[in-house]
Amino acid sequence: MSSLAVNAVTTSRTPVAAPRPLPPVQLSPADHRCLGELRKLREAITASGREDAFAVLVFERSARYAVSRDHPEAYLPALRHLLFHLYTRKAVKPDQDLVQAYLLHLLCVMDDLHGYLQEQEQLVLSDMIDPTHTTSTQIMLVMVRGDPLSYNKILRDAASTLCVRLIEHAREKVYRRALAVTGAAYMQAPISLLDAAVDSDRWRKHAEETGWVIDGENDRVIIRAPRASRK
Repeated sequence: MSSLAVNAVTTSRTPVAAPRPLPPVQLSPADHRCLGELRKLREAITASGREDAFAVLVFERSARYAVSRDHPEAYLPALRHLLFHLYTRKAVKPDQDLVQAYLLHLLCVMDDLHGYLQEQEQLVLSDMIDPTHTTSTQIMLVMVRGDPLSYNKILRDAASTLCVRLIEHAREKVYRRALAVTGAAYMQAPISLLDAAVDSDRWRKHAEETGWVIDGENDRVIIRAPRASRK
């Protein structure tokens, strides 16, 4: 039984509609200037060899801003310098949102499960990961299982807006797999369940492309008609 079916059976209340996708970030001239100035400041700090609280503050704020603007060319170098250089000093407490952001980048943006597992192991051995912060682990399991309902719940419940922006990158992969499984495993499916599992516009587009018939009066989508029995 697919994860979509399992969730449908175990969910007692009416399914909640899937969250709408975040709009893509459009960088303004001010964003470009800010990203450029932050890059120059990071380069100056690195060249001077500073490892003090000011250096940590600059790299943390730079990474947060770049993630919020969905700009990996800016946030990835900042995150790597924090995790594998500045945070290795015992006096510095790692920002767990940024630790998770780095792992979520590997999973959701790069779709690199092998790289994620390698880096996670290294960070665990370095005591860099707080065990109470498990967002990336949850997303990894969701992506492996292709479980859209759990993915949507993580999006809705995420305490960190920083992580939501990165998790958003996995949406299409999770939804595409769920729709493929649904098409292969079911003759029909409730509209309410599809609305809970996949963004409505996304699954309706898929239905149009694949010939699924939407029967709104009976709250169902007919995926394929049963074959006529031979006499």
